[in-house]
Amino acid sequence: MLCANGGTVSINQVGSVELRIVNEVTGRQETRILSDVYYVPDAPTNLLSQDYMQTELNYFVKMSADQSVCFLTKKGTRLKLVKVNRLYRIWSVRDQVREQAVVYSAIVTPKKSVPLAVWHKRFAHARATTIVDMGKQKVVRGLQISTSGAEAASTCLPCMHGKKVRMTYPERRQHAQRPLQRLQVDVCSVNEPALDGCTSFLLVVDEFSRYKWLFLLRQKSEAKNHIAALVNRLHVKYRERNWRVEEIHSDQGGEFDNNDILDFCAEEGIELTTTNAYPPPQENGIVERANGIVLPKIRALLHMTNLPDLLWGEAALHVVYTLNVTATRVFDGLTPHEKLLGDSPDVSCLRTWGSLCYYHIASGARSMKKKLSSRMGTAIWWVIPQRLMAIRF
Repeated sequence: MLCANGGTVSINQVGSVELRIVNEVTGRQETRILSDVYYVPDAPTNLLSQDYMQTELNYFVKMSADQSVCFLTKKGTRLKLVKVNRLYRIWSVRDQVREQAVVYSAIVTPKKSVPLAVWHKRFAHARATTIVDMGKQKVVRGLQISTSGAEAASTCLPCMHGKKVRMTYPERRQHAQRPLQRLQVDVCSVNEPALDGCTSFLLVVDEFSRYKWLFLLRQKSEAKNHIAALVNRLHVKYRERNWRVEEIHSDQGGEFDNNDILDFCAEEGIELTTTNAYPPPQENGIVERANGIVLPKIRALLHMTNLPDLLWGEAALHVVYTLNVTATRVFDGLTPHEKLLGDSPDVSCLRTWGSLCYYHIASGARSMKKKLSSRMGTAIWWVIPQRLMAIRF
């Protein structure tokens, strides 16, 4: 066989090859059979002819705007090829795993730019345009975005699986004018046991700032205890700012319409308001819309990582954290965190949920008699970085 450099190599055999690919149409690992493949032992790399793929297998070729990514497509199949050293490499199963795996080190490393597609995953599948605007306007600290990966973020398959669009409902009343003035609350059933046995969650939204708190529930009756604990914590934390909860708004669910929550609100001087009987979701609109954002993002995270559904609770906590540090159009690009607290959040330690990570095993946890025992363990990244002092695996 004649090579591009003018040399020749011998062909030992001709046969068929089983090729493992990532089909971007289905998002799954699949197998394709290539026929009439030359076996050349001395070849430094495996080569796939573009002309063969087009003429023999009927693939169409499409290039990205910057010529860094090539797509081979035909009905039911879409292959991604990334340009490396002047050649286009087929996006393989190993590449997909490597993209999702993030190594977390305790050593502080210099900040570097990260592709937009990776930030899209770290922010639990927020809009790509929102993340770009956050970087330009410096709404958060530590958000370094590279120019590559924009197309991958705009064609995210987990987003397509998990998200839908619905027309908004017209506003009927004046919103809260001060932080914590009105909290909207709602309980959402998932009907799938989480890792700790929880089957639903309580979502609380500050109407003024859109800041959110989420609590996992084994039983819906636990909601009143979480609400009371949250209100007391907020009153103590923001006592110097003179912020107090004045109203709690909910639907007429039994978890809210009971003597315990009524007595608590009466003691704290809080007005408890509810929607009408059999109301449309828009009467509790802000928290209902928040539920409509949280659930699709949970589905997207689970679909992206192929982790079991019992981890939906961990995904939900991560989603709510990212929503609090993601810019919103309601406040002209500010995050709920900054709207409530007045300072921009730091997202430099934010990582992709569900990624493979490595951690150091402390000397006390290792066998002192085995000096050659491993000092590293592997885990899945479930961090909820409220204080950035510990990582949860």
